[in-house]
Amino acid sequence: MQVPKTARKPIYIILFDSAQSRDEPYKPYLSQDEIVDGAHLVTAPHGLSVELIPCLRALWFCLHLPATAYDLLDLQARRIRSFQQYDFAHEIVLLPNTMLDDATDIITRREPIGVPVLVFAPDSLMSEANDLAARLSVPNRPILFSELDPQTIPQLWRVIHQMLLEDADYLERDFDFVNRLDLAPLLLPNAFVLRQLDTGRTDEPDNPEELSDLTYSVLNDHAVVSAVARCENAGMNEAEAEKVLNEVINEERQNVSVPISVVVPGVAPAYVKAATALGVSMAPYAGNPSISHCYGAILTPSTRRESRKRLLTSSLPTVLLRVAGWR
Repeated sequence: MQVPKTARKPIYIILFDSAQSRDEPYKPYLSQDEIVDGAHLVTAPHGLSVELIPCLRALWFCLHLPATAYDLLDLQARRIRSFQQYDFAHEIVLLPNTMLDDATDIITRREPIGVPVLVFAPDSLMSEANDLAARLSVPNRPILFSELDPQTIPQLWRVIHQMLLEDADYLERDFDFVNRLDLAPLLLPNAFVLRQLDTGRTDEPDNPEELSDLTYSVLNDHAVVSAVARCENAGMNEAEAEKVLNEVINEERQNVSVPISVVVPGVAPAYVKAATALGVSMAPYAGNPSISHCYGAILTPSTRRESRKRLLTSSLPTVLLRVAGWR
């Protein structure tokens, strides 16, 4: 099947070391019965496999790289606006070392739309990662977890551009690394928008005033995109658009709508009851407002009240604007 080059998606492969037997099918999930003997294999209260914890930095790193070939192009505002209705998620394959023999088949199923571009691996799997990259014809050498460095991201954008769109000129705009996880739902998706707008601006706040203005700044960026898209759809040339752009931006500011996810500290009572019955201890999290606020563990009545107070008085504690689908 032939697909346009612009429709291709980079595939990022992250290897991890698994204790499961190579002779048995890999099981990404444990059943409730298996948790009784395997509670040490997952984190509490979220049930994340402890084998995946070393992969978290690589996952975060991949989210700063192109999700599609469109991210590499200088797009018209109307294209950016129309793409907001689609799910252009990153294509990330978490691959246990027990499935390396099947890796080629797993990845080639995603072709020709998917193109393997980078392999990430723990230092202990360096040899296996080199072999996998060779089998998948990935030209860039694997990146070990110990080598993850935000300073390399601009160069990796160039590498991926050369693999997906070798005939197109590279868009000379860097992509800023997001260091604040608490603001990531705003900062990271909007970094893709800022690269298209070519503002040269970084949104990571350095002081309380910038933090309080962050939400407005992000919403304003999307109002600008919508306003320029309206001018493009109306067939205006640059001179005509300049005359009305500020007015149109003001109109779009009134119409900006966002999908909102409200993140509330705590765990569902049914989940707590089931976890407790299985012998999973939540004690390290309970009664600690800072940990509970971040990880959603059990809250005492007093910390629940304090969390509600923070929700009402602070700028961005638990209410997150989920704009990942906007770019």
